Amino acid sequence: KGEDQPPEQEIVRLQPAPKGYLMRAMEAFSLYTTLGEWVKTRENAPTTALDGIRVFSMAWVVFGHTLLWPLQGTGYTNEGAIVPFEGTHDAIMSTWSGQAIQSAEFSVDSFFFMSGFLASYVALKKMRGSTPLSVAKTAPGLYLHRYLRISPLYFIIVWFYYEVVPLTADSPYFDLSSEKQWCKDHWLKEVTYVKDFWPADGLKCYGVSWYLSDDMIFFWFTPVLFAAFFWNRIAGYLLPVCGAIASIAYSWWAAYHFKWRVGTFDGSKYQPDYYVPPWTRCPPYLIGIVFGYFYRDWKQNKRELPSGSWLAVLIDSGLLGLSFLIMGACVYGAHSDAQSVPGQMKDENNYAYVALSKPAWSVGLAIFAFLCFEMRLPLLARFLSLPFFQCISKLTFAMYLLHPMVLTVYFSNKVDSVRYTNLEFTINYLGVLVVTTALALLAYLVIELPLSTIERMAMDVLLGKKKGAGRKAKGLLLPQDRAEKGVDADSHEVVDFAAEKGGPGEDAKQVDDVGSVNTPHSG
Repeated sequence: KGEDQPPEQEIVRLQPAPKGYLMRAMEAFSLYTTLGEWVKTRENAPTTALDGIRVFSMAWVVFGHTLLWPLQGTGYTNEGAIVPFEGTHDAIMSTWSGQAIQSAEFSVDSFFFMSGFLASYVALKKMRGSTPLSVAKTAPGLYLHRYLRISPLYFIIVWFYYEVVPLTADSPYFDLSSEKQWCKDHWLKEVTYVKDFWPADGLKCYGVSWYLSDDMIFFWFTPVLFAAFFWNRIAGYLLPVCGAIASIAYSWWAAYHFKWRVGTFDGSKYQPDYYVPPWTRCPPYLIGIVFGYFYRDWKQNKRELPSGSWLAVLIDSGLLGLSFLIMGACVYGAHSDAQSVPGQMKDENNYAYVALSKPAWSVGLAIFAFLCFEMRLPLLARFLSLPFFQCISKLTFAMYLLHPMVLTVYFSNKVDSVRYTNLEFTINYLGVLVVTTALALLAYLVIELPLSTIERMAMDVLLGKKKGAGRKAKGLLLPQDRAEKGVDADSHEVVDFAAEKGGPGEDAKQVDDVGSVNTPHSG
């Protein structure tokens, strides 16, 4: 009977052959793939509120620059409506609402803070059990990864700005020749991100790139900070705290010695000598590092704030009030100084404000972020974590780099001075913001994301990883990159702290890149 039945046949399922590097590199430029990555969101990740904070910070950067950019070209016909020169009244920058313009520089401190936080928060998870020596051994790879991650888009945009954008020139005010020549003469400072060691050079070439230089310099020191933490936890906390205190002390002394004034139009050297140098701008980054240590410890020890009682309400209200009080004091603390040019704030108050306002802002932001992470502000936390913000946050690095180009093309092509009105400014701001976002999306899909995929492939080869091992089908997220592109097993959040630009989008880039260059991108 068995002879009447056909013999059983074994079913063989053929597995597709692994794709080669060339094919994967070509697929990286597929819009189908990059669009899928752009709209991918994270759920139930405790730190997704940072996406909304990053988007609003980037919008704040554009807000401040939109008002100030015409001053570099045609100027305003009614500058007295903006700047409270002697004899003018009700200038916008002297009003309470106008303080949001000058205080836009705090958006950069938000990016620095987020860069530091994401770096340490991810590092403690991914390097758990490491020794100082093992941390030191990873440093060269992290430096190379970060450099290759943020540089291509920056270099392409700078090239486009000086070689292509001048072709749109249609005004005698449109002249980039001196800036272009400076870039050619000092290109090595630009490509190595060291120009901020010469503060007078920080705002030259592509002005907003000072943020990238500072953020890169800060990142150079993170392996030292992490090594100290894994050597001794107390030393790990104390080292960045002492660094921030030393920076604040120097800034306070230097503000007194060099007579720095916080007012934008006061004519002091506040901008080049305080605003740019890494040794004065590092406190927000270091505070972010410490907050990352704290929050990782908080989660690992499964600590929770009290809930369901009057004590919980009191704690939540107290922390939220403290956060708003600190950040409000930073934004409006110089209001009295903004009533005239030069400012009339007492010298001792001015020096204290210069030294303390940016670190204080970072502390206030840390408290607010903590409440959002712990869902003690559920409505705000869910709002800031909306998929819309998660998607736009990935664009903030490109937005930071592109918005000066948009502003230059728009304002430098004018042949007449701009007249300031609230309506005109609002229209200009919204127009610049929308165009910048659209261009950033294009740059992200066509340049930034594909090149980041190729960069990770190159790092695979350099680090001797097996081709395609553990890679998702789309080839954009490498689980084996966990040391550099942290995948938080608790939150399913992916954060590449070696690429974190914070910045504006930089997510050490938060996974998927948020963008930051934390953004900055700023100033």
